[in-house]
Amino acid sequence: MPASMLQFTLISFPLGVATYVNTFVAQYEGAGRPRQIGPVVWQGIWIGLAAIPLFLLTAPLAHVYFQHAGHDPDVVAEEIAYYDVLIFASGAIILAGTMSSFFTGRGRRGW
Repeated sequence: MPASMLQFTLISFPLGVATYVNTFVAQYEGAGRPRQIGPVVWQGIWIGLAAIPLFLLTAPLAHVYFQHAGHDPDVVAEEIAYYDVLIFASGAIILAGTMSSFFTGRGRRGW
């Protein structure tokens, strides 16, 4: 549980910013300005890509945090392994949120 809470805390802000793409896509779709949708979606993608190395840099710090949390050594090893898996996938979560925002913002199914 601590590993997933830490990971979610770290991705919440960039995920919220990246999924805000939905608002702009819907605005441009409704205004009949589809040429402006692409650059907005790409900004969300760049946020996700830029966040990946930042997330990976948190792994060593999280390892120290879990080791000093006072948990049983076996639990600490599992927390570290779980956190590493979660943080490795965090960039993909943000990218998926951005792509999802593209489709929901357009209000259509598919392309």
